[in-house]
Order: sequence, then structure tokens, then C-alpha cells
Amino acid sequence: MNVSENGAIEKDAVEGSVDDDTAAVIIQSPNFFGVVEDMQALSAVIKSRNSLFVAVVNPLSLGIFMPPGEYKADIAVGEGQVLGSTMSAGGATFGFMSVKKALEWKMPGRIVGQTTDKNGNRGFVLTLQSREQHIRREKATSNICTSASLNALAGCVFLSGWGNDGFKNLAEINLSKARYAFNKIKSLEGFKSKFENKVFFNEFVIETSKNIKKIQNVLLKNSILGPLNLSGINENFKNCLLFCVTEQRTKAEIDRLTEILAEA
Repeated sequence: MNVSENGAIEKDAVEGSVDDDTAAVIIQSPNFFGVVEDMQALSAVIKSRNSLFVAVVNPLSLGIFMPPGEYKADIAVGEGQVLGSTMSAGGATFGFMSVKKALEWKMPGRIVGQTTDKNGNRGFVLTLQSREQHIRREKATSNICTSASLNALAGCVFLSGWGNDGFKNLAEINLSKARYAFNKIKSLEGFKSKFENKVFFNEFVIETSKNIKKIQNVLLKNSILGPLNLSGINENFKNCLLFCVTEQRTKAEIDRLTEILAEA
């Protein structure tokens, strides 16, 4: 399904693409452009066709946006790198998957459950092991060869350290810094918003009348990894740039970015 002119998937597009033979629909929000999709409306269409709904989410965004369970997603998946892992040129990090209880026997991977020992102390154990290869052999839904447990452990420590309120604050910081950068950049001569009045998280699209290659080269000379050139996607994104601003960036860094863009 293609996104509309406002950067999101329209309800009509889903209605025209999903029928009674559709097994599942996968939708990412925030999407590639950073735009937050109307997941409730899209979910209603998908559910009317009795299809499974898989939500791909940025876990940090869930500190302020509706969680997948509330808009009736059957499965939620995502990238865990944002939960305390380094960039490391794309790895190693970890992914996460959560499903409705009715689907847990179909999940791949080992499942760790919380329990208590004989003294009432909290503990964790591997649960539903009858799904796994050492019991079900060739019928197993879980076949473990490699593991990202260390990265997942780091994510757990990260979440525990921030806590519920801290996690929400972190999401708000992400939102506010990206919005600050967005407002600064679109106010520059030669730059404007591609998707005006849309809610976004981390990423946002800016259209420019300037030379994109020159912009990227100037930024790189100033030790800034520039925005992604979207011109190759299709004609609708000619002269468009995808910026990303997270909690890692400071106000001073954002101001410096806009100063360089103004002179590029």
C-alpha cells in the first residue's frame, strides 16, 4: 500500500487492498517517514476482514502513543536498539515480539515467564517449553540457534532504570527535540515541510530547493551525518530529505545543524 500525500496510509487504501483471503496485514507506526498512522481506524478495517493485524512500532514512541493492544493488534514487533543499545553500524541489537495469548503457542523463540520460588521471591523461568525442539522435535515452533540475550538484557536494564514515568519523559523529549528541529529547519529559506500538520516521531520529511548533494557534503565536512535523500523513491519525493532527531541530540547541536543548512 502506498502512502498518501500526507505521508500516511489512508483507510480507503487498506479497504481496497484487504479481502477475506488476506491472512495478515503489517503496518508500521511511526512509519518510514516518521508519520504516526491512525492505527485505530486501520485496525477496524483489518478486523472487519478477519485478518491478523501486525503492528511494527518504535518502543520509545509507546511512552506517549497508544500501545498496540489498545487498537487491537494481534502481534506487535519492533527493533530494540533504541532501548539502550549502541548504533554499532546496525548491530548487534535485538528485536521484540508480543502476541495475544491465543497466539503464544505459535510464537517462535523461547519464552521467559515471571514466577515465584518456594520462598515467595520473584524469579524468571523458561515457560511453554513443550513448544521447543528438545520436546516436540520436528513439530517445534521454536528452534533456537543464535541468541541476542545480552542485548535484550541491556534493554531490560534500560527500561528498569527509566521506570514508567521516566520512559514517558524520554518519549516526550524525543518528540520535543524532533519538533524543535523541524520548526527550525522549515523556517529556513529554501526549506519547507513535506507533510504539514502531521504528528511525527523522530523522523520528518523536508522539501528543499537547494542542491541535496551539496547539503550532505557540507554537513559531512562538519562531522554531521546528513539527512537521507528521498529523491529516488518516486516523483512525489523529488528534492525531499528525511531527517531524524532523537533524545541523543542537544539543542546546541540542532542549532548548529540549522546554521549550516542556512549557509549550504
